[in-house]
Amino acid sequence: MDVIRIYFDLLDNVFFFLTLELFAEFRLETYDFTKKRKLRIIYLIYYILYAIPADLPSIFDIISFSLTFLYIYLIGQKKTSECIKIFLKYEFITAIAISLLIISHTYIINDFKYLTISENYDNAKDFICTILLYASLYLYINTKRFFGTYTKKRYIIYFSAAILLSCYILSYINLLLLSIPGNGGYMLPIIYSFFLIIIAVCLNAYQKIVLTLKENARQEIIISRYETEKAYYKDIEKSLKNLSSLRHDFKNHLLVLDSYAKKGDLQSLISYIAKFNTDLEDTKLIQSPNSLVSAILNAKSNICSQKNIAFSAICTFASIFISDFHLITILGNILDNAVSAASKISGGHIDISLCQVDSYLEIRCENNHAENIRRKNGQFLTTKEGNSMFHGIGIKNIQKSVEELNGTMDIQYTEATFHVNILVPNYH
Repeated sequence: MDVIRIYFDLLDNVFFFLTLELFAEFRLETYDFTKKRKLRIIYLIYYILYAIPADLPSIFDIISFSLTFLYIYLIGQKKTSECIKIFLKYEFITAIAISLLIISHTYIINDFKYLTISENYDNAKDFICTILLYASLYLYINTKRFFGTYTKKRYIIYFSAAILLSCYILSYINLLLLSIPGNGGYMLPIIYSFFLIIIAVCLNAYQKIVLTLKENARQEIIISRYETEKAYYKDIEKSLKNLSSLRHDFKNHLLVLDSYAKKGDLQSLISYIAKFNTDLEDTKLIQSPNSLVSAILNAKSNICSQKNIAFSAICTFASIFISDFHLITILGNILDNAVSAASKISGGHIDISLCQVDSYLEIRCENNHAENIRRKNGQFLTTKEGNSMFHGIGIKNIQKSVEELNGTMDIQYTEATFHVNILVPNYH
């Protein structure tokens, strides 16, 4: 049994499968993560067994081709048309990419004379190109996911350079071992295993770095938005207080108006009415025991009025012990998402309630919509236009705040309505 050939064939098969996993997860909107874990074991066993025989009939190539489509089909929840497109894209892209990698590797290393004299070298070369294919896709996908505008280019440059350098060092080691008399080729598995560890560490470190950078960027956006909205809601609060004060003194104003009317002083009557008429015009105040909640609800109510969205709010709580930061994050994002969806249809409506239930504050929001709601790996996908990495982070921000408050969030939706129900502790 040719141990070295089996070693390289096995690794080559495994990394081609890992490349397939990455591609399917990235491209399929209907990706089933649970099914992926079940299928991974079956497919890895197949590819391990497939690496053992030296020569197999061509029928096994057709079987492997069919198994690739079957994997995409099963992971893609049997959406036939989409899975066929993804399968064809995968086969085309990987075929072109691996051909380009082999050709460029051959010219850079200048190993033409070794291609036909050493099977071990051929196997090692194929595996190096497979590693490059997998690493390139891995770096591209993680960068695409986390940096829509590639603002952190230096990180992908550093890690790409490290992986490329590792692969080309391996290539030159191959050439060196071929020049050693005897059984120098048997050192290849040891050397390749060592470099595989290095590459795995590089890829893992890269993913952790981009995750950290993404979280930092998300926090900066949240804090910036919080500061902006807090200032805005403070202005709303001030306006509400002025209106409340005006209403409180309304009886006195009526007495003044009555006095002018009895005197027949029409000019003074008109002037006095005009003085405060602007402040009272179109004011449908939503009042609650918490001034910030009132400000948020009135601000969103005004936006709904401008967009012809029916807005209803109910507040039956005595007080709120949640920080302004979490309150703005939760309530602001819920209503922003609801307004965005309801504004896209005629007859849009939003119904929100904040109620005290035992020691919890219950926030319920319902709105209608006409969007194709999509989820992937348990996460909602944005329906907004554009490629910004921050589209769709509203629900994630809500979830994070709810988790920090040790609360719960339940989201239900139909083709016409979207419901959010949140419970967070609310006691002194």
